[in-house]
Amino acid sequence: MSDQPTHSPRAFRPLRIAAVLLLVSAIALAAFAYDRSRHEPAWWSDVAIATTPEQAETFEHALLAQLTRVRETDEPWIAALTESDLNAWLAHRLNPWLTNRGLASPIEPDAAVRVRLHANQVLIGVRTTDAFFRPAVRPEIRDNRHSLEPLEAGVGDLALPLWAFRSQLPASLNNWLAGGLPTTTPIDRARAAQLQELSSQPGQFVVTVSTFARP
Repeated sequence: MSDQPTHSPRAFRPLRIAAVLLLVSAIALAAFAYDRSRHEPAWWSDVAIATTPEQAETFEHALLAQLTRVRETDEPWIAALTESDLNAWLAHRLNPWLTNRGLASPIEPDAAVRVRLHANQVLIGVRTTDAFFRPAVRPEIRDNRHSLEPLEAGVGDLALPLWAFRSQLPASLNNWLAGGLPTTTPIDRARAAQLQELSSQPGQFVVTVSTFARP
């Protein structure tokens, strides 16, 4: 009969302590990352948001009137969209606008969306119940398609690789970011509008459009 080695419980105590410390560290790290993911950038609270939908509705009607106004064929026209109007529309009209067109919203119903406009760059903030997403994009027109080119992304205070950010987006938004959308849209049976230029400037987003006769 061979003797079996015996192990004192004390021999496993350092391993148990190390396992507990590792678990506690992992929990603390996850809690820290979760807390950092909810931090809002400084510009978020500086953006003025209309408390009622009147500003958003007025903005939407004015933009629609500009789009459908009768103009000379090929006459270019410019619409300057202010940061205040855009944020009012995002707060009060984005989801109804998507619903009226049978489109699914890419964000949660209770999420808040705001933008801050800089020269050649649009900062976007999306606050959900769990985190704060903050991509920065650049508007572009290329090969008769318009898109928002991602420049950087983050979750709260944490930087996020662009591939990881895109993996969280619906397919429709990813298609827009990857290939863009056509610059031409019908106005009525006789006319169409084509985006000529998109320009982000401090406090406003400038759109240059031309109207032409449909074939």
